[in-house]
Amino acid sequence: MGVKTDNLPSASVVKEVVAHVETAGVKSLATIPVEKLVTQVGASLGADYSTLAELQADLDWNAGALAKVWGDAVLANRGVYQKSGDSGSGAWTRIGPLPETDQSRSLRVPTGESINPFPDAATRAGTVVMFDGGGQPIPGPDATDIADAQANAASAAADKADAETARDAAVAAAASLDTSNFVRKDIDTDIDANTKWLDNRTASFGTGNDFNVTHDGTSTTLWNITGSLVMENRAAGGNFELSSAKANGDIRRGVDLVAGLATILRYDGAQKLATDAQGATISGRLIADDGYYIGKEGGGSSFGRYWDDTADVHRSFGWNDTNQRFEYEDSVGTMHRLDGIGVGQTWSAPGRALNVWHQNTTGKPIMVGIRGGSNGNAFIDVSQDGVTADVAMTNNSVSGAAQMNTVIVPPGHYYRARGTVTNIYELA
Repeated sequence: MGVKTDNLPSASVVKEVVAHVETAGVKSLATIPVEKLVTQVGASLGADYSTLAELQADLDWNAGALAKVWGDAVLANRGVYQKSGDSGSGAWTRIGPLPETDQSRSLRVPTGESINPFPDAATRAGTVVMFDGGGQPIPGPDATDIADAQANAASAAADKADAETARDAAVAAAASLDTSNFVRKDIDTDIDANTKWLDNRTASFGTGNDFNVTHDGTSTTLWNITGSLVMENRAAGGNFELSSAKANGDIRRGVDLVAGLATILRYDGAQKLATDAQGATISGRLIADDGYYIGKEGGGSSFGRYWDDTADVHRSFGWNDTNQRFEYEDSVGTMHRLDGIGVGQTWSAPGRALNVWHQNTTGKPIMVGIRGGSNGNAFIDVSQDGVTADVAMTNNSVSGAAQMNTVIVPPGHYYRARGTVTNIYELA
């Protein structure tokens, strides 16, 4: 029949308590350890674990039970946890840091002691306990740290005093400065003083350092990375000049842009090329290492002009695009084709009178032939001036035979036939 409850013996300390449990809607009797009953009744009292692993290994708690992890090596694992799921299953979830009042029995670690959660407390004896942002305890500064901090604070105070003294001196000095000698970003500035940029320092212009000027101790460089680099002299009628020093230090101008009109190139100060409204004048020789070209496509005839120092005029020589041939200008200004003798010429018998000088006016050399009669002498003379014969050629004919004599007459020269001449022919 069992023992009636009013006959149970009394005890001041018990290990277990008999109570009802309900599983799948069926109630039955079971025993529960007193400490777990206390935790279940007063969940806020909780249980303590050194590590999170120890807590996670103990799932014999009902849902809602609270527990604390004190000394896990990972600070983030320390805190208050709550049980979910039935006893024997479920999981523990961290719901917050350890209560500040529970983190330590004292705000100072006792000398020689190691109290949870400081495994190295013996080496931090006398350290003030501090707490991080998550409410976890961390070692605070020791006596040496505090002494160092105080020394640093004193040094900072001295530095502050020195800085204030320097500031006051700067303010006093600035009161006497002429601010026109400073570049300001808030207003346009007129600089009334010299400026000096040291070696390997660059002056940059533009929001993206578009234009730069620098000197490296030997050479000065200007470089532009956007658009065009334009250098102008806008003074009306003014020149733009480029000069450099020779090895002996003498300054020589090399390029002149004259009043926005002419360009002059110089060598050792002497003019070698100058432009004008008609083109350009070269003083000295002109050497071309890849041919010498006159004219261009679509430009028609291409003539060079050569100075006739006797007549003080220019004479033309070049290509006549209309006639499709080279031509030259003679001393009287007449243009002639430039071909070898016989090219473009034909033989004719012009019926020249004997003993009379006939001038070659074709502008090119011609060939003249005479045919002498039998049993007679025929002559052909050539003269530069039509007065004196420079050359006299004799044609000695024999009985029953007629002979031919020919000569070349240069342009402008004269010839005449005399003696026993039956025919005169010209290749002109």
